[in-house]
Amino acid sequence: RVAELYGSFQTSVFGSARPSKYLPAPTDDQLRAHIRRIHDAGMEFSYLINAPCLGNIEYTPEGREQIVEALAKLVDMGVDAAVVTIPLIMEIIRERFPQLSVTVSSICYVSTVNQAVHFEKLGASRIIPDPDTNRNFPFLKKLRKSVKAELEVIANHSCIIHCPFEFYHYNTA
Repeated sequence: RVAELYGSFQTSVFGSARPSKYLPAPTDDQLRAHIRRIHDAGMEFSYLINAPCLGNIEYTPEGREQIVEALAKLVDMGVDAAVVTIPLIMEIIRERFPQLSVTVSSICYVSTVNQAVHFEKLGASRIIPDPDTNRNFPFLKKLRKSVKAELEVIANHSCIIHCPFEFYHYNTA
């Protein structure tokens, strides 16, 4: 059963891990209607906040204000969850928008129990481990025993295992 759909605006203060030229460009009203249809179908909507870098705007008062305003807008639109890469944004969600559940993006490259525990303490209710660990069953078993958060494994990752360009490509996107 499909329980959740995800997406993002083509451009926003958060960016995305996907090149914006390939994303649709919905208006606020279109995204709000889309989320309403998803909810009517018994599913949730998760917004992607998974750019690996925001150019450090999250450390400026103006940037922090933009982030908080964008999160408030998403909550108002009915977004249920967020897939997040930047720990500081996870903290903002935990403190200001606890109604949003947080999924740790695969772009966090969680490959140790310590990393997973840290993100869980930041409020994550789901963790997507580093896709390069998908076949490391002893690690996944240890991870499962170490955190309460749900684990989501990406079965169809687009990069080759241990791709030397993966992080670079996410940053250029």
